[in-house]
Amino acid sequence: MGRPLCALILTLLICGCVSVKPPRSSTEVEVGSAQLNPKPGRPEFGFFKSGSKLRPRGCESSGTCTLAADLAFVDRQQRLEWSAKAGNKTDGASIPKIFQPFIGSPFDSSYLDAAIIHDHYCDRNVRSFLSTHRVFYNAMMALGVEKKQALIMYYAVLVGGPKWLKLEAGEVCGPTCIRDARLAQFGVMASADGRFVTRGPRYDDAAVKSEMRKGEDWIKNAAAPPSLDEIERRAIDRYPGDPMLQNLGQYEITRSQLVPRT
Repeated sequence: MGRPLCALILTLLICGCVSVKPPRSSTEVEVGSAQLNPKPGRPEFGFFKSGSKLRPRGCESSGTCTLAADLAFVDRQQRLEWSAKAGNKTDGASIPKIFQPFIGSPFDSSYLDAAIIHDHYCDRNVRSFLSTHRVFYNAMMALGVEKKQALIMYYAVLVGGPKWLKLEAGEVCGPTCIRDARLAQFGVMASADGRFVTRGPRYDDAAVKSEMRKGEDWIKNAAAPPSLDEIERRAIDRYPGDPMLQNLGQYEITRSQLVPRT
């Protein structure tokens, strides 16, 4: 560049005739000619190392997608890392159907990554069901989902979502165990090897649906959002003697702990 041209540009900059834009922030998204800051997350709850990538294109309409890359969430509240591997199938199904009309579809991008992590660990019972349901809440908060909405979804998975407990080494829960009337009334099942007791999701159960709606109203109408402890206490109180909820937070238990208590 010649000296006369350099001098002209310098003169224009000094007089303000030419503006120089600062580099775009990595948190900004360009939409047309405008720049918008996306809804901020809450880093104190954690962060995703990358966003989900699904295949094939348009798979959301079919209800089943495959992860094209690993998805990992660092859960700062629980000091755990959660990951779903590339090649895993997902249907984004953490959102109970009764809430989908106003919260969104299972593949809504505002909480999709949280649902993928949650469902991955619901299918692989390697951590307690409480920890697994809590990561759903923490991941939604990290993604910037409105707090009361995240709490409503947390209460829904806590009440209606799948649950599991592992029996201590040397103890099993076979056919005789699950035929115990005290357990049968709560829908508890034993795994094939008798080492786990489980209960599948109950989102379509009329009584559970009713409680999810009541919990939703309670959270929405609260002057201040309830704490997770308050939400968990409500679930326990609504289902007295439930062998799964009475062991909330436990992963490995004894058969005596499984006996319903009232």
